[in-house]
Amino acid sequence: MRSAKRLTVACLVSVALAASTLTAVAEDVPSPVPDAQASLSPSPSAEPSVAPSESAAPSASASPSEAPEPAEPAEPTQVPTTATPSEDAPTPANSRVEAIAVEPTLTVKADTTKPVGTYGYASGTISPAVEADVVVQAYYSGAWREVNSVTADADGTFRLRLLYGLNTVGTQKFRVRATHGGFTMTSDVIVFTRTAKVTVTSYAKTKVIHFASYVKGTIKGASSRTVKLQYFNGKNWVNVDSGKADSSGKFTIELYKKVTKGSHTYRLRIDSKLGWVYSDTFTQKRIAGWKSSITNTKASEVKYTYQTGCPVGTSQLSTITMTYWDYDGKIATGKLIVRRDVATKVRAAFKAAFFKGFNVNRMSNPDVWKADDVTMMAANNTSAFNCRKVTGNPYRVSPHSYGRSVDVNTYENPYRVNGKWYPSSKYGTYRPKVMGLLHSNSTLVKELKKRGFDWYSGWDWQHFQG
Repeated sequence: MRSAKRLTVACLVSVALAASTLTAVAEDVPSPVPDAQASLSPSPSAEPSVAPSESAAPSASASPSEAPEPAEPAEPTQVPTTATPSEDAPTPANSRVEAIAVEPTLTVKADTTKPVGTYGYASGTISPAVEADVVVQAYYSGAWREVNSVTADADGTFRLRLLYGLNTVGTQKFRVRATHGGFTMTSDVIVFTRTAKVTVTSYAKTKVIHFASYVKGTIKGASSRTVKLQYFNGKNWVNVDSGKADSSGKFTIELYKKVTKGSHTYRLRIDSKLGWVYSDTFTQKRIAGWKSSITNTKASEVKYTYQTGCPVGTSQLSTITMTYWDYDGKIATGKLIVRRDVATKVRAAFKAAFFKGFNVNRMSNPDVWKADDVTMMAANNTSAFNCRKVTGNPYRVSPHSYGRSVDVNTYENPYRVNGKWYPSSKYGTYRPKVMGLLHSNSTLVKELKKRGFDWYSGWDWQHFQG
């Protein structure tokens, strides 16, 4: 019995010493300690038996004083080591450093105002640069709705059209959203306004002083509105005329006529629900008007067109110098040599045609072509006196020898003799309304006929005989 008690005491001392050793080791090891219960409990193989086996019992002959010393306590098998792990030792999985994703940032710049029918744009960058999916959303019908999309370039840049409400005057709201790597970025709200638009579609860039002139244009986003014409007087814009656009937005307004020679600048203005809207400025050049003079014809002016024996002499001729509209719409100066008694009538007819905008290709003295009528017709020249034989009939004297005949725009108004058209058959029977071509309602035809001239239409479209 005493031996059993001694063994029990020895076991208790061994456990106490083991616990003390564990505490000392734990204080020296800086790394976390495994589960406390597991650390303090010896492994089953080291656990001392509470009921020792018979073979381990002391001999019956042993005296109490000769009892064995308590055994050294066994070291626990799970005590953490204080050794520093080698660099080659594998790192536990739960202690590896994971890469942390960086949330990208979205920067956006956008237009804030554009006329209707004109695209606005939102552009920006994503940083760090990634090829992210980017959408632009418009707010309408109570929700944000996608209206356009694009993929950002490799450098993170993008550009998107603000498509919603393209032809509507007013203010819309947009925003840009980008997604990448599980992140969604949203821009601030873009407040975008589309204004009405006034466009000039046509006007005469050059016009004679005091001649009526008009500007035409269209309005988008504000049809049936009053359009005001403004003139810049060198210091301020002043209202000088107005008109009203129809339901389709089209309008025509007469340009300010009280102007002097030179260039004059205009613009158009309308009042929309978003305020005043202006067209681009446009400039019209006003030039001097009709000019003419009648002088006695000099012999040097008829060097090739007059010959001895002609029905009229130089003293019976007059030279009309006058302005006309050429085929480029510019004012040119030409000469017609006619018999003196019809000079004022011819000048009056051409003056009236000038003010109606009738175009003359060329008006040069036949001496330029040494009086060769066929060559002159091919040059599309307008002329009068030329003492010669009838073209195509050398046995007859031409009416132009008397100075009372005028040929006008000879190419568009050809002459036929002996079945042949001069200088070309192109407009012999085909009479479209092209520049310079004469019709029964042409201003020059009416004005010459009013003054006693016959027009040989049908076969000599160019010829007037007084």
